[in-house]
Amino acid sequence: MPNNFPAHLMALWPTFNLAATLKDGFQKTGIFPFSPELIRSTVKPVAKPVQVAVSAMPSPKKRKLREALAEMNLSEFDIKALMDEADRRVRGVTVGYDNAKKYLR
Repeated sequence: MPNNFPAHLMALWPTFNLAATLKDGFQKTGIFPFSPELIRSTVKPVAKPVQVAVSAMPSPKKRKLREALAEMNLSEFDIKALMDEADRRVRGVTVGYDNAKKYLR
């Protein structure tokens, strides 16, 4: 028996109202138009902040990492981004959590 699924899908495609469905879905989540109040009311933070005095990565290790990244001819922007990511990983904090806590206060 031949596979008729593509033919059936193409016959039904015009009946789908994808634009309205997608728009409604984004509005209900608060993503677009952006609604921080709606997001705050539906998304609960579950991560606990990690308290770090100054930085979790010891200075000598930071220096070595910076030197190694500089030897790769990376831009200062990339070096800083990688250093920040390494520091977050050492602390056990994701960039998503760092960004979310700015909006969930």
